[in-house]
Amino acid sequence: MIQEYFGIELFGSVRIALPLQDLETIERFGRSQICSIPGVAAFFLGIIHQRGSLTWVLDGDRFLDLQTPETCQQSQSQVIVVIIKHQLGNTQKRVAWCVKNLEGVLSLNLTQSQPRPDLLPERFQSLFTAVVQHNNQPIFILDSEAFFKAIGSRTHTLVGV
Repeated sequence: MIQEYFGIELFGSVRIALPLQDLETIERFGRSQICSIPGVAAFFLGIIHQRGSLTWVLDGDRFLDLQTPETCQQSQSQVIVVIIKHQLGNTQKRVAWCVKNLEGVLSLNLTQSQPRPDLLPERFQSLFTAVVQHNNQPIFILDSEAFFKAIGSRTHTLVGV
């Protein structure tokens, strides 16, 4: 079965396919537009004001405990974020995921899923429904509900994430 996703690449060269229905928008922000918040989890860069709402900015490499020489926090003066949303119960969750590269809309054949490579720590494997090959490289298919639940469980005191 072929489905469409939006592909992103993290700084650790991990590629992730986001469900199109959960993609809200793609933005570019100057580092000065991200307001850091003391005392929150280290994988949050801070918040941005985006179209009348405050949105948390996630460093996906730190969230997934990827050991990379470069992270979103060390990136250029401009950052690219993909804002994703998902309905959990009665609450609409959203987060701005800082990314290295955008791959655009991808048509992926989910019947050709493969064993999960050891690119991610084992405890994060449940955040992805499958891994498929695209352009001869693995791409992880995000389970948005599991992803937002995991953010919530790692940030007990945050509201609206």
